[in-house]
Amino acid sequence: MGAGIDKAQAAKPFFAEAGQKTFGFLGASRVIPVAEWNIENQQPGMLCTYDSGALCEAIRQTKQQCDFLTVYVHWGIEREDSPQEYQRQLAKAYIDAGADLVVGAHPHVLQGIEYYKLIPAYAADAKTQEMEGEQAAELYQFMEGISFGIRIGEEGLILSGRIFQIAKQDPSLTNEQIAAQVGCEIQEVESTREMFGI
Repeated sequence: MGAGIDKAQAAKPFFAEAGQKTFGFLGASRVIPVAEWNIENQQPGMLCTYDSGALCEAIRQTKQQCDFLTVYVHWGIEREDSPQEYQRQLAKAYIDAGADLVVGAHPHVLQGIEYYKLIPAYAADAKTQEMEGEQAAELYQFMEGISFGIRIGEEGLILSGRIFQIAKQDPSLTNEQIAAQVGCEIQEVESTREMFGI
């Protein structure tokens, strides 16, 4: 996945079946140590995404064969806790092409979360490491600081994901009722519902 003896093999997805669903996975790199590793050099190498066209085409083709598509991209600057603007733009292009989730690697630090045209239920119950007190508060504050449009509640849940779940299950609930269930401000519910059109 993401590498091979030729471009066709490097762009070949991996599939897994679970719960009567097909999950597809693709991989590519925007960080390579030497140019010769790029599969475009007509030799074994890695599918690179300096030009997003090849990966976007692989995403479009793969999405037709699976229910959920995850795209892994090796990119970013090591030890930078915020993504570069090109990472955010490419991730959106991959989602527009059909990816359901884009996961970045390479920086060796957390770089946060951003929703873009995704159904956030997949992250709704995502929890950070079990911690308590000041240590937990510091971690949650850090994660919010490096994320885009994400707020993490006291229990480590991504609030917009939880709000989304509740509002989709029962659209008749008022913003006040949802805020009481989630334990957040009414404005948080209003902005989440507006963001996802629910």
